[in-house]
Amino acid sequence: MHAWRPGQQFPSPSASPLASLLAVALALVGLVIGAVLLVILLPVAVIALLALGVRARWRLRAAARAAHERAADEHAVGRANVRVRPAQGPDE
Repeated sequence: MHAWRPGQQFPSPSASPLASLLAVALALVGLVIGAVLLVILLPVAVIALLALGVRARWRLRAAARAAHERAADEHAVGRANVRVRPAQGPDE
């Protein structure tokens, strides 16, 4: 083995065909695993976000319904507190 001289490149560790084939195979396996995870996890994430949105909409509707009922109750109580003079009958 000879000494390294300035300007000379080091031999590449993946210079052998087997090593480069292994690197390509590992890269492809990584891409396939990534694609499978994306195909599985992306719909799960979308469904989870949609479910959270639907749940938030239900909560908003329930809060609006409760506020409406509370306002109706307060209106009814307010009307019940109004004192109305009894009608003057014909005999009085």
